[in-house]
Amino acid sequence: ELAALEQIARRAQENGVMDLKELDENALRTMAPLVQAKHGLFSPSTGIVDSHGLMRSLLHQAQSLGVQFAGLTYVERVNRHPKGFEVWAQCGSGNEQEPYRFTCTRFVNAAGLEAHQLASQIESLAPSSIPQIRFYKGSYFKLNKRVPLQHLVYPVPEKSEMGLGVHATLDLAGGVRFGPDVEFVTEINYTVDIDKAEQFAQSVQRYMPWIKSADLVPDYSGIRPKLFSADGAAMDFVIQDYRDHGVPGLVQLFG
Repeated sequence: ELAALEQIARRAQENGVMDLKELDENALRTMAPLVQAKHGLFSPSTGIVDSHGLMRSLLHQAQSLGVQFAGLTYVERVNRHPKGFEVWAQCGSGNEQEPYRFTCTRFVNAAGLEAHQLASQIESLAPSSIPQIRFYKGSYFKLNKRVPLQHLVYPVPEKSEMGLGVHATLDLAGGVRFGPDVEFVTEINYTVDIDKAEQFAQSVQRYMPWIKSADLVPDYSGIRPKLFSADGAAMDFVIQDYRDHGVPGLVQLFG
């Protein structure tokens, strides 16, 4: 896998990441004694973030600038309007649900897993501008003991380009978890299958051979939308504006 590792180093430089350091087996043993590898790349500017705290902070900043946040809101359709768009929605849940309609000059479709569904509800948007999508679930298992791991550990990414491979990551409390795997799914379900523990252990043993399935407990999962071109090749995320779909004021985020 050395050629693939060298390719990653070249790509990093092309993208302006200039601080990667090549590590040999001795340097790896000193920096990450729990990891078994002959070569590696160290990224000193890679880290972790409290994602929930970050989102709360961004929401607070947005609301302080006049943004109105409406949770539990389902967009039923989006019609073209002389001012831009007319958005028909249902707010609330259960018996407390009520219709809500508003107009806007710009509309950003950033609905995540539902972005394709929402796109299909936008009036006069050509279906051919909506990329194909499939759902891929990624599960994580947590290490059930404390170990002195100080760095995130990534294997060389999978050749399929469907994921980065089962890697070792840390949380803010110093806990270690492994994931995600890649599983094609047809429905939204976030349950982690405990029977995958052995499969995860085998993946991690490539670089941490001391890991056993008994060391792993189910943690959490996520589902990501993967895009595919017309010929079936996997694509990265797509950001569209009127130059792509011909609808002024509409921005769409897919993948």
